[in-house]
This record gives sequence, C-alpha cells and structure tokens, in this order.
Amino acid sequence: MNRREFNKLFLSAFAASAGGLLLPAASHNLFADVPQTDRRLVNVMLEGGADFRFVFVPAPDYDPTYVEQFWSARAALYAAGDYADYASMYDSEYITVTDSESGFSFGIHKSCDWLAQQFTTGNVAIISNVVGSKNRRHDHSQLIVNAGDVTTGRIDTERDGWGGRLAETISGQSNVAALTEAVSLFCSGTNSAARLEHVFHAINLRDMSLPQVNQGEDIASNRNALIRSLAAYYHARGIEIESEKTAGWPYRQFFKHHSFLDTFGGDIEDALSLAPLPALLQNLNLNNDKFTQQCQNLYDSFFISDKVNSRVFSFDYRDWDHHAALEEKITLNLTDVFSLSGGLAAVMSEMASNIPTAFQGTVYLFGSDFGRQLAANGSSGTDHGTASYSIIIGPAVNGGIRGDMFPLAEALPDLSDGAGRTPFEIPGTDIVGETSLERVLAKVCDWVSPGSGELVCPNAASGPLEAGVDLNSLFG
Repeated sequence: MNRREFNKLFLSAFAASAGGLLLPAASHNLFADVPQTDRRLVNVMLEGGADFRFVFVPAPDYDPTYVEQFWSARAALYAAGDYADYASMYDSEYITVTDSESGFSFGIHKSCDWLAQQFTTGNVAIISNVVGSKNRRHDHSQLIVNAGDVTTGRIDTERDGWGGRLAETISGQSNVAALTEAVSLFCSGTNSAARLEHVFHAINLRDMSLPQVNQGEDIASNRNALIRSLAAYYHARGIEIESEKTAGWPYRQFFKHHSFLDTFGGDIEDALSLAPLPALLQNLNLNNDKFTQQCQNLYDSFFISDKVNSRVFSFDYRDWDHHAALEEKITLNLTDVFSLSGGLAAVMSEMASNIPTAFQGTVYLFGSDFGRQLAANGSSGTDHGTASYSIIIGPAVNGGIRGDMFPLAEALPDLSDGAGRTPFEIPGTDIVGETSLERVLAKVCDWVSPGSGELVCPNAASGPLEAGVDLNSLFG
C-alpha cells in the first residue's frame, strides 16, 4: 500500500470520527414540513474578495462624468497601460451586452464570454450593490457569508451554515454535497452535536472505494499483504463491535466507516465505471486543477443522484485577493469560472445533452468574502471593500439587472468631504451596500425549497433592499 492509499484509509476514518463525513444522514430535520421540489443549488464561493467591478463596467456612452471618473480611478488596472482613452480600452477588453427588459447596455470582460452569452440568453441575474459582511477581514467575512448571517461573530467557527440549514428543509434525509477539498461552514447543519450529519464529502467521486489487492501482482507483496491483513482485521472486529457490549468503544466509528466505504464507495465507483466522463469534462484544461475536479464531481453527482442524494452543492475557488497586478491574475480565474472554455460551461453543456432534467432544475450562485474599493491602488490592484454584486445563473433564472449597476453618486462630489472630492477620488471608498446578501439568499432558498427562505435566513426581512429592486422576480 502506498502513502496515498494509506492516507485514504486513515483520513476517511478520521473524517468519520470527526463529524460523520460520508456517513448516511441522520434523522435530524427541523424544517420537515416545507414543500418539496427537485430543484438544485450550486453555491460557488470565490474566496479572497473578487473584484466584480472589473468584470462589469459601464459602456462608453454611459454618463460622461461617470465614465471619466471611472477611468481616472481604475485605468491603472489595465496592463496595457497605453490605451488612448476609455473607449479604446473598452473596445479591446469588453463584450457589450444589453438587459432585454430595461435596454441598459454595459460591458462584461472578454474572459467571461460564457457569462456574457448566458446573460444575453436570459439565464443570468445580476443583483447590484449587495452587502454581506461590512468588515474587511477575510476570515470573519467568509464566516458571515457562509453562515448567511450578518450577526456571525469573528470566531464563531462552530456554528451552522445556510447551506446546511437549507438541506434540512428537504425531506428524505437530503445531504449537502461538498465537492471541495475542505468542507466549508456553508455545509454545517443545526445539530450542534453533529454539524456534518447531512454532509456528503466527495473530493473525487471516482476514487472513493477502499484499496484492493492488485491482480497479477505477487500476492505476498508488502502492499497486498497489508491490504489483506487490514481487511481481515476490520471484518473480524467489525462483527464484534456491532454488539451492544462494545457500543461505547471509542474506535467503533472507524469500523463503521470502513464498512460504509467498502460498500457505498464501491457502489459509486461501480456505477461511474459504466459511464466514463464526457470528453469535454475529461479534457478540461483549467488553471486550477481543484476546480477542474469539482466540475467533474458535479457532473458525476448529478449522473448518480440517487446515490448522492443531494440538492445543495458546495464549490469554492480560492485566490481572488488581488492587491497587485489584478488584470493578469483575475483573468486566469475568470477564464476558469466564466469562459466558454471554463469548467461550468462544460458542465452545463454536458448536462443539457445528457441529464436535461438536472440542467433545467439547477442554479449557480456566485459570492465572495466582500467587494473591493472603487479606485485602483498603487500596485495595479484593488484593496478590500464591502459591497459588490451577486450573480445567479441557470435556465430557471429570470435574467437581467436588479439595482443600479453604476450609481451616478459615485462620480458626484461627496458633501461630507471637505475637499469636495467624489467617492472615486476619496481613498478607501467602497461600493455602497444597498441590498443585504441575506435577502438574496432567502430568495434562492425559496426557489430551491419553497417557503424555506425565512427559516434559513431569518434576518432577511429586516435587511436593506435597494429602492425599486424586486427580488421576487428572480426565478420563473
């Protein structure tokens, strides 16, 4: 047995003892009376504070004062650095899209051509000026966003997350599928004694079963001898510890987990062995290998949904904290997530062809720790801010813009500033938060599990909502 195989055995057992990962969900369910659907949510957390003001920019024919201020404050972000003016930069780097309802046109960065395509198709809702965390700390802000609760304390790491709460509104012992390397607080449930009882953790769905003896290899080799010895030991002791006499033995959970992996993990691998990944997903060539794996996991989990039993899925993509050389770094990330050659475009394309019901019933929600400041810093990057945009993608989405994408007040003199500067000119100024993230999350929850929004996000109704914004129309 090599180190990888040994670690697989050990870490799987450790995960089980630490909170129930991969074990069948228990019966804990606070919200069992919520009406049921077959809708699914994929929550994509972009860790580090993504600058969506780089993704979305005003068209050159937008208010001239605003465009002038915007360009003056952010021109340093563009690596070429020698654009004659804003219009020439825009024509080179952005794709113009138009909101079909309002007729408002704006630019989406060319690295996000799939996002632009989906917006034009009507499958993308952009909610402007959304604020989750009002502080600028990564650790605390991520806790707040994953908990879906602005009251979350700075060290409140042992609490429940909004994904876990949402899963508890779904009958049939539904799980949160963590398709990531580490399990996020987003997945944690309300049972303080077993936060992960409804979590299915799959780092790689095609590599879940226990190591087997290699056929054709010396049966007495060290590897095969160890595998046979461990299998025999677990089998013999497993029968013994199932008796009531040893129910309190501290290592009993390890043996239960071994049995679970031996059957359930093997069943999953057997099911997927009959269905190779589509070529588009097999041949993904992303900058981030972990995101590649998550996209493959997602397709597989939909393909064998009867075994995974999840309607809430957890994704992440790290490294969005671009204080310097923003364009060079963020473009790589955006290409992985939002381009036509990216992972999610591949997943959705294959789902549309092979699993159309799941394709039609799935939405993707994108969020981050916080937003970024309005103006570039001195290193061609942007620093921590607060408000930003929420993005929801899927065939069930009523696409379009909610809220003012580029508030004119950002380019007008701030009356509280003695020098009469505009927000773009005042160092450290953020996008103003007009709509609470909890309101957005509650509407997503209501779509996935009707009537669950106020249960999952009880503070949503008291949070701010930008004037004129109707979040009730987010879904068809």
